[in-house]
Amino acid sequence: MSPFMNLITSILLVLPLPITMIGSDDTMMQHTFMMNLVCPQQKKHLETLLTHSKLCEDGGDYRNVCEWKGVKCTDDNIVNEIRWVHVAGKTIDIRWLPPLMTYVGFDEIVPLERRLSTRHLPRSLIKCRMVTCSFRGSLDLRCLPERLKELHLGSNKFNGVVDLTNLPETLTHIYLDGNRIDAVLVTNTRLPKSLVRARFFRNPAKMEILCTDAVTVDPRVTTKLVTY
Repeated sequence: MSPFMNLITSILLVLPLPITMIGSDDTMMQHTFMMNLVCPQQKKHLETLLTHSKLCEDGGDYRNVCEWKGVKCTDDNIVNEIRWVHVAGKTIDIRWLPPLMTYVGFDEIVPLERRLSTRHLPRSLIKCRMVTCSFRGSLDLRCLPERLKELHLGSNKFNGVVDLTNLPETLTHIYLDGNRIDAVLVTNTRLPKSLVRARFFRNPAKMEILCTDAVTVDPRVTTKLVTY
C-alpha cells in the first residue's frame, strides 16, 4: 500500500465527512478529495460547475484534477499545490483539501464553513495562504501542521484570543493583518527559534499582546507594518 493510501486510512478515522471509496488507485482518490472540495453539495453537476467557475476548460477532462486551473501535481499525479483567486460561484469545503499538499493559496474564496478548523489542514502543509476568505470566529493555532513555515490569514474576520504558545518549530511567518482579534497570548521562551515575524497589523486598536513570562513582548510579535 502506498504512503498516500496509508494516510487516507488514518484520515478516515477522524474526518467528520464520509469518503466514497471509489477505488484503490491514488489518482482516483485525488479525484474524490477534489470533487468534495469544490462540489460538496452538487457532485452530479461537477463538470458544469467546474466549467462555469473556470477551474476547467470547456471540453477538457474534468476528471483529471491535475489539469484544473491553479492545481499542481507531483510526477505521481498527487495534488501538491492549489492556487485559486476568486473562483466565481464556488464554495470550498476546506475539510477535503488533499492530504499530501504542501501549499494552498486561496484569495477571495468562500468557504463552506466560515470557522476555520486548523485540525483539518493537510498535515504535510508548508505554506498556507487564505486571504479575504470571510473566515470568522476564533482561531486555534495550537493544531497547525508540524512542518508549516508560513501562515497568511489576513483580511478575514477572526476574533477572540490568538494563542502563540504552541506553534510549529518550523514556523517563520504569521500574518493576521486586518482581522478583529481581541488579544494575542505570547510566551517569549516558547516562540519558535525560526520565527521571523508574527504580524497583527490593522486589528482593533484595543487589541492587546499579553506576555506570560516577561514584561516586554518579543519584538518579532508586532502590530506594525514590518515587511521583512
